[in-house]
Amino acid sequence: MSFDTLSQSALFAATATQFGGVGRALVLGGLFVLGMLVTDGLNGWWIARLIARADQIAVVASRVMGAAVAGVSLLVAALGIARWTSPAFEAWTEGRELAFGTTVLAVIALGYGLALWLARRTRPLTHP
Repeated sequence: MSFDTLSQSALFAATATQFGGVGRALVLGGLFVLGMLVTDGLNGWWIARLIARADQIAVVASRVMGAAVAGVSLLVAALGIARWTSPAFEAWTEGRELAFGTTVLAVIALGYGLALWLARRTRPLTHP
């Protein structure tokens, strides 16, 4: 567990107390920590596999996945800014959280599929 995961969980939990009490705050904080543990664990496992295969395939896969994750991060940030600055946009997004989450997962999955496809098409490096 990292400091940012714990601090974000504490912030969510502290904010949630005003909307449902300590019980809901603890559940929200716990779910966030669990989600981050799973996500970071899978990411670490995948990166370890890429490092073990330090060849051209790993280079292609890591670049495509890095671009997919960065793109999703920027889109999520843009969504947050748009919700913060536009009450109309915020109202439009209400109730669409599942669709946004599914879209994020789909983009990452498509990035992974693209990385695999490109990696298979790439010829291995030749060493002199």
